[in-house]
Amino acid sequence: MKSITTDQVCWTISDLEGLPDNSNRYEIINGQLFVTRAPHLDHQDIAGNIYAELRNWSRKKQLGKAFMTPGIIFSDEKDIKRDRQTKLKLYSIHGVCEYWIIDRQQQLIEVYLREQGILKKGMTLYNADQLTSPLLLDFSCKIKEIFEN
Repeated sequence: MKSITTDQVCWTISDLEGLPDNSNRYEIINGQLFVTRAPHLDHQDIAGNIYAELRNWSRKKQLGKAFMTPGIIFSDEKDIKRDRQTKLKLYSIHGVCEYWIIDRQQQLIEVYLREQGILKKGMTLYNADQLTSPLLLDFSCKIKEIFEN
C-alpha cells in the first residue's frame, strides 16, 4: 500500500491580496491562515480609547510618532486562546518586550513582560487599577477609562 503525504500550505503576505474583501479579518501566523469575523464595535471603542491615552502621553512627552509601544492586542472571546498561546510564543521569539492583552468581556488587561528571553504574565489589571509600563516612562491611565464607551 502506498502512503500519500501532503505538504502543508505556507501562507504569505502576498497571498492576502487574492482573498475576498469582505467583513472577515485575515491573519497569518507562522505561515498558517486564520480567518475571524470583523471586530465588535466595543472592540473598536477600546482600541480608540487606548490609542487616545498613548497619543496624549506621547504629546506630553513631545515624542511625536517615534516612540516604541508595547505589543498591544485587543482580544475577543473567540481569539483569546490564540492570543495567550500562539501569539505569545511568536512575540517572545521575535523579541517583543511588553505585550498587553485587553479582554473586553472580562474588562481586564493582562500585562506580559520579557523575562529571561520570554514573555511572562507580570500582572492582571482590573477596573480599579492603573495601567503603567516600564517601556513608557511616566505613562499611566485608569483601566476604567479604557473600557468606557
